[in-house]
Amino acid sequence: MAKIELQKLTFSDSEAFWRRVNRLIKEKNTTQEYICSIIGVHFGTFRAWSSGKIYPKLGDIFTLAQALDTSVNYLIFGTKTEPIIHTEYIIGKKVLDLIEIIKKAVD
Repeated sequence: MAKIELQKLTFSDSEAFWRRVNRLIKEKNTTQEYICSIIGVHFGTFRAWSSGKIYPKLGDIFTLAQALDTSVNYLIFGTKTEPIIHTEYIIGKKVLDLIEIIKKAVD
């Protein structure tokens, strides 16, 4: 199997992520508070995310991307191209892991 290199995120990447989020909020002529109401998080939580005190879960980032009508890939990496690891690969890997767990349980 070919080796896949994953990108490592840094603090500056986090700052760029929030710049992109805030730019999209401004472009949509809306507010952080309104986006919070759409994605179902308290505004205090959103502020803690954007200040780097806590980090949003991947599901929250996905919901945020949907609310801003963009992709997770754009929010994280700033590019609109497809991510290196495709959803089909991740789902396939999870299925294979589940099959292995079931095999071990049966044995």
